[in-house]
Amino acid sequence: MKYYVYTHSLNGEIFYAGKGSGARASRLTRRSERWNQIVRDKSGDVQVNIVARFHDEIEAYDFEKKLIELYKSIGLCRANESLGTKITDQTKEKLSEKKKGRRNGMYGKTGGKSPFAKPMVAIFSDGRRIETASRQEMANLMRREYNISMGTIQNIIKTGRPYNPYLKQNKELKGLIIEYSEPHLHKKQPPLYNGGSRKIKRSGCC
Repeated sequence: MKYYVYTHSLNGEIFYAGKGSGARASRLTRRSERWNQIVRDKSGDVQVNIVARFHDEIEAYDFEKKLIELYKSIGLCRANESLGTKITDQTKEKLSEKKKGRRNGMYGKTGGKSPFAKPMVAIFSDGRRIETASRQEMANLMRREYNISMGTIQNIIKTGRPYNPYLKQNKELKGLIIEYSEPHLHKKQPPLYNGGSRKIKRSGCC
């Protein structure tokens, strides 16, 4: 699923919710003035959570609006200055046209039968998380945003060990873990670690 709605939390408080795609949720730059006033120099402590995923962008916008409205009613989402992105009827019509026939990215596909349709999660050493609907989507995102090849991703998944880059340009990715987000669906894969959630050591950088 291409689109999603996510939240940002700091010290246990959900202070922002938004709609995005790709690596938007984990990208903590180019944020609003209000967002920066709340976070200040604690961007390394911001927790990212993907709340829901959507094939349809209009549905994602609608869900974003309802989620922000709900959180604001209980005093949260302080960084959201409005109830989501405003979409005109004309824009909605254009978005709907893109979903018809061969313009639809899912046209002719049966996601459940695809060998890559297995949810993935990338966990960074500073605690950030990126979730994708498939291994191919994760590979495309990592190649586009971080210049990591599919072969490297497969190796990280297979070994279960944190990424130890050779290139200086990828040093910021040291400690990266990529795994299936639903390990119970892949019994042939050896467990990467036992127990519940794994505590990630912070690198100390912001």
